[in-house]
Amino acid sequence: MNIELPAVISTVGPIASAVSSLLTVPEISAPLVNVDINQEKPVIILITRDILKADRKLLSHYGVVRDYDSAIHLNLALSAMQFHYLIVDLREGSHRLFYQKSIANNPDYHQVLYKWSWENDLGLSFESEFSEFPTVQPSKVDYDKLLCSTPITAPSACVSFFGGLLKCMQA
Repeated sequence: MNIELPAVISTVGPIASAVSSLLTVPEISAPLVNVDINQEKPVIILITRDILKADRKLLSHYGVVRDYDSAIHLNLALSAMQFHYLIVDLREGSHRLFYQKSIANNPDYHQVLYKWSWENDLGLSFESEFSEFPTVQPSKVDYDKLLCSTPITAPSACVSFFGGLLKCMQA
């Protein structure tokens, strides 16, 4: 798209071409969207607290939700289980063993941790750690993207104050 130049500028040869090149609006292409959530890749939700019924219902809205049960799934390969969301309770010893044996370092699944907000590092790494499930989204891809990305938390005034105080004391 070109912008028309006034008659005074258009008569001056070299200046007109320089000014017109500056006034040319570049073509804008569609923004690139980096969706790294593979729709075929199921999500394993490791928990250290109970999931609310409303959150479980929301999960079931987006796909098949299964709870790991060591009595049923003990000798069943993870790939043989049909689910979109698998819930594994890390409070149970048999579930922790299943996690170590079948889930840890398995790139075929998204792994997220649902925990209390005051719980800190468990010594394990997950794609996301959260204390509240995402709200309703228009599609499963959008919901999974939020579920698998680290939530942004509000800054803590107390932590900032004590951090600043500590810096002043060190100086």
